[in-house]
Amino acid sequence: MLLIYLSDLKSDNMNENQKYIELFTALIQHIDVKNRNNDFSSELIAQLQKSTNSNIPELNNQLVSFYNDIKRTRYFLKHIDKNDWLEGFKYFENIIIPELKMELIKDFKEMKIADRTNDIIEYTRRLVMQLENCLNTVIEIENAHEKIVANPTQYQDNHNNLRQGRYSFFNDDDTPKELKEISLPSKLYFAKQYYGFSYYWKPIDEMIKIRNKASHRGEISSQEQIIMDNAKNNVSQKKAEYFGEFDKIVKQLKGLYNAE
Repeated sequence: MLLIYLSDLKSDNMNENQKYIELFTALIQHIDVKNRNNDFSSELIAQLQKSTNSNIPELNNQLVSFYNDIKRTRYFLKHIDKNDWLEGFKYFENIIIPELKMELIKDFKEMKIADRTNDIIEYTRRLVMQLENCLNTVIEIENAHEKIVANPTQYQDNHNNLRQGRYSFFNDDDTPKELKEISLPSKLYFAKQYYGFSYYWKPIDEMIKIRNKASHRGEISSQEQIIMDNAKNNVSQKKAEYFGEFDKIVKQLKGLYNAE
């Protein structure tokens, strides 16, 4: 539509021409934010600015060329999105809760985008979001609060106590905490004890700290800074390490899958 307007522009109406050029520039910036194509957008806008005083036929030809480039970029990005979506669907195909599956696939797709750009912070954040969604669902479908009350000793050790205390599943008045009030390590400990599997704590701890800083900002401790710097300096290694631990845990959450 914008190109139709531009084709009708007259060279003696430069104020009107400038208005449409500014409109086209705004459109490019909108596409840029949506499709994450900063380099292309910056170059296109620079060319437009240089062409502001050009004659209209020449400018229109440039805009047609740029528009075709935008279309090709959009098709390429849609193809990537489709592949990431299908990969996520394949990974979570045996999840039996449709709503959970869709949420997981959406975060999986965003995780793959971050993977492709080596954005370890966003990659980790999306990975932890998937893990916590799975654990939240397990807690609900397995009636975790009832299980803990029925057998409190099963859900406590030298470092954890899910029946009492700050990191338990219960408030001081013994009412069940809402899911959002329960820490992720406590949720993970419940799943570990209930399903009887083990996990390596160090990568989980790093993932949680990175997620917290990515999502909540605030001051960062020296330990957290070391973890963040180490992740950024060893992106490939950390992506493999974090996903490996995530994969091992999620596949042990038997309540999410069809019974064998």
